[in-house]
Amino acid sequence: MLTCKSRAKNDFMANVYIVFDIKNNIYNNMKIIKKAQSGSFESSDIIVLIEPVAENTGHNIEIDSTVMLEYGENIEKLITNKLDLYNISDIHLIVKDKGALDPTINARLETAIIRASDLQKGTLA
Repeated sequence: MLTCKSRAKNDFMANVYIVFDIKNNIYNNMKIIKKAQSGSFESSDIIVLIEPVAENTGHNIEIDSTVMLEYGENIEKLITNKLDLYNISDIHLIVKDKGALDPTINARLETAIIRASDLQKGTLA
């Protein structure tokens, strides 16, 4: 059972805080247990492919981007920060970027992680 002391001044913010608290508790120390993907090859999008690896293997991140020279370091930093946020230490990640913006990269990566951890329910993926 989850209990939450509201820090919010209204119902909407209370819901936001509850979702934040749930995500911080559930998604901490996530384990990649199956292959998953998110995104597309469309312009201004990114496709993220994830697969599990043996323990103590570390991060194996392959990035292919049309804007690698300009934003490659930023893309890599976004990815490693998200993996660190979820305490994911062993993963093989393939990223094909077609100029996606930071919020798109974060959303696609988070969706792929949740799918690979088998936490996403109610979809066909």
